[in-house]
Amino acid sequence: MEIKLLQGSPFRSLALASLACLLTAASAGASQPAREVPSVTVSYGDLNLSTTEGANALYQRIRLAADSVCGYQGRTLLERQLWMSCFNEAVERAVGAVGNPTLTSVHARTSRRSV
Repeated sequence: MEIKLLQGSPFRSLALASLACLLTAASAGASQPAREVPSVTVSYGDLNLSTTEGANALYQRIRLAADSVCGYQGRTLLERQLWMSCFNEAVERAVGAVGNPTLTSVHARTSRRSV
């Protein structure tokens, strides 16, 4: 799975975060050919990331995108754990790809609360 992060016009990519989803890794055997992974584009040219409000708004967009690309959460404990690993990895990599200190701070604060 990947989340494409776009700042400004939809044609200018600031960063591309290629996200390894544990759910995909667990379901794909080593002998299977590589599959195209789902992706979602997160635009944030309308946000001021130097403010907490702007960083919070982007963080929510990233979380929604991660939820979207990681798919169904599943019914069993194992399926839910795999989904949560995918979700957390997607969010972590997307935040890292943006490389904004305010967004990183929002992520650190939020992930501490959810542990």
